[in-house]
Amino acid sequence: MRGKLILGIVIIFVLFIFKSCFFSNCEKVNLTSEDRTWLSPYRLNDTVIFKSNKLNIDTFLVFVYNYSSFSKCNKLETSNNIYEEAGFSLKNINNDEFRVFMSLYKLYQEKTDTICLKDIRVNDLKVSFSLHDKKEDVELNNNLIDTYYFVGDTLNKYKKIYSFNWSKTKGLIRYKNNNGEVFSFHKIIRHKKGG
Repeated sequence: MRGKLILGIVIIFVLFIFKSCFFSNCEKVNLTSEDRTWLSPYRLNDTVIFKSNKLNIDTFLVFVYNYSSFSKCNKLETSNNIYEEAGFSLKNINNDEFRVFMSLYKLYQEKTDTICLKDIRVNDLKVSFSLHDKKEDVELNNNLIDTYYFVGDTLNKYKKIYSFNWSKTKGLIRYKNNNGEVFSFHKIIRHKKGG
């Protein structure tokens, strides 16, 4: 009789642990307001215009802005946390394949103070970084802007984008094609809601 009682207690304990581990909700880890600063340059339906050193114009439309989602709850393989991801996308109005993406997400770790990872893609040049130490001041309209500078694989002649500069608060500032043409931010046209 005592053996059955102990077995029953063990079974209840195991079921309780199993339920706690696998069927309870995961904790949400949101991006911080500091993380979200990276999303601040653009708004949905903005038109972003770049002008090149050869007087060509590139125009982009912000067609996805500040989407937000969470990773799947997977306590067995990752952690008890689910992590927010947010970002935006721009598309070139003359070349639908030329897109600019920015996404932010927390790394899958137990701590809630994890580093925010940034994924940025300008056409076919994609970078991921958490802390990027290559900075470059870019002069734009007689102002110096603190930017992060990224260069692609210089040996890959098939890449369309050679390098770009990204500002935390102003977004894409400059990009250089493999043919040497440099496009710099010119202006943003804000469109009112419903307009």
